[in-house]
Amino acid sequence: MLNLERKDKKMPKVSVIVSVFNVKEFLTECIRSIIHQTYKNIEVILVDDGSTDGSGEICDRFKKLDERVVVVHKENEGPSFARKVGIDLVSGEFVVFVDGDDWIDQDTIEKCLMAYSQYPTLDCVLYSYVKEYENLSVPVHVYSRSIHMKGKGAEYKCYRRLFGLYGKELSHPEKMEILASCCMKMYPVKRAKKGVCFNITEIGSSEDALFNMYALFGVQEAVYIDRCFYHYRKRDDSITNTFRPHLQEQWKKLFQIMCDIIEEKSLDYTYRETVSNRIALSVTAIALNEICNREHIVLDNIKEIHSYLNDSYFRKNIQHISVRYMPVKWKVFMIFAKLRMSLAVYLMSRVIQIFRRG
Repeated sequence: MLNLERKDKKMPKVSVIVSVFNVKEFLTECIRSIIHQTYKNIEVILVDDGSTDGSGEICDRFKKLDERVVVVHKENEGPSFARKVGIDLVSGEFVVFVDGDDWIDQDTIEKCLMAYSQYPTLDCVLYSYVKEYENLSVPVHVYSRSIHMKGKGAEYKCYRRLFGLYGKELSHPEKMEILASCCMKMYPVKRAKKGVCFNITEIGSSEDALFNMYALFGVQEAVYIDRCFYHYRKRDDSITNTFRPHLQEQWKKLFQIMCDIIEEKSLDYTYRETVSNRIALSVTAIALNEICNREHIVLDNIKEIHSYLNDSYFRKNIQHISVRYMPVKWKVFMIFAKLRMSLAVYLMSRVIQIFRRG
């Protein structure tokens, strides 16, 4: 049982890094949620990643209002580069990341520091989040209860899960990326600095997962707090609702980098199995991405999905994945994929898309 009560009077500084890009409508709420934390010994590093909508001016205004705020303006390179710039500037002992269109509860930093106070050798504190749709809030719990993890338990629950799902974890395929984000965590600064050691490249998504694969390598102790401190805004114009023309090629790079990390770090066989499962499950996202291609008619969508299902690189992993523990709808979907039934995969993806929008 976690005892989230203050254990000592030490007041370590916490650096909160906010990547900002064209989020003028939401940025004030984000920054206010940070500067009004119940824990006051913080610095707020706002990295304006080449915004063109006035977000940079909002950052500058808060800098004038609060001496704890630091502002950096840079050309647009993406959130991973923005976070790297922020990490280079930190003066705190701990690091928290928040995206500029999201927000956190007012006691987030205080509660995380209480966990560090109780367990001083922690490598990371994790917590849950809420998906904030326009008219709906959906809590997402990483685990069913607060837990203190050590040794192999910390490695498998905090680290191996970054690569994908293994065994009975496939009973919840929708949770494959649940630990990937740099947000929903508090890191000791030395861990955060390790996270930017990799060469940032165009991989389509999961830059956060790669950050954590370096930041949390060798994790020996972690705490998960079962509270939804973080509020993740789901927007219609987000990247998940936009067609990405080079996604297949980008993800091949991503999967190769993950395999290289496994080799580099001499990780056990379960890691390769999890990456294989990740590659197989990517068929869902690839199909949904193709449906977002407004330039294609339905027949073209189906042809592209068919091409993916017949690509030897993806096909061998789709054939290899076990559907034993999967829910019925996922079993059906993956069986269609194994049989290369492109029309069936397309139709099921359409249904998924409709429910997502609903």
